[in-house]
Amino acid sequence: MDLAKEAIIEANTKKDIKVVGSLGPFASYKKNASEYIGIYDSTDEDIYNFHTNNINVIKDIDYEIILYETIPSLREIKILSMIFDKLDKEIWVSMTCNDDINFRDGSSIPEACNILSEFDNISTIGLNCFSPLYVKEACKVLKKNTKKKIIIYPNSGEIYNPVEKIWTGNKLYKDKMIKKWLSLSPDIIGGCCRVGYDDIKKMREEIDNYEK
Repeated sequence: MDLAKEAIIEANTKKDIKVVGSLGPFASYKKNASEYIGIYDSTDEDIYNFHTNNINVIKDIDYEIILYETIPSLREIKILSMIFDKLDKEIWVSMTCNDDINFRDGSSIPEACNILSEFDNISTIGLNCFSPLYVKEACKVLKKNTKKKIIIYPNSGEIYNPVEKIWTGNKLYKDKMIKKWLSLSPDIIGGCCRVGYDDIKKMREEIDNYEK
């Protein structure tokens, strides 16, 4: 939080910048990278307690928005839905998906959107850490299943190997994709794993210069 506030001061801007507190999925702390497949060898109570403890850890931090991101299963969304009412902050929820725009474990993204749309304090719903080749399909699914704001931030398209803990394959993300994404009218775009500083800088330029 200190670094974020220093960055806001350093930016010397009149823009209304808000700080987003990011919380990952249950398995993000596990060594087996099961957050990439959404299949947990854990009880619902374990998952609920993990997220409840996270709230206790950050409760005294002065952020404006809480973002639950890279959620890989409908099961975890249902468990989180028991926590959202306990939060007095604006909430964003971003899920991660396979190429068919369903969760990593095969469960339903549309069903999750329906659940999340019921919460007044959830302003934004999206997808992250999926192939940049499927942004069009992702926007279509989200817009069909929620009236909330839409956030989209895919990864580079490379594949993570949880055994060797390395990224493999080719980088599929290209700067020329940005205008196509903007034409789909998501509310927020960005980049996840392996989308770096130079990519984000170019994205910012394209957003500033984009004309609908």
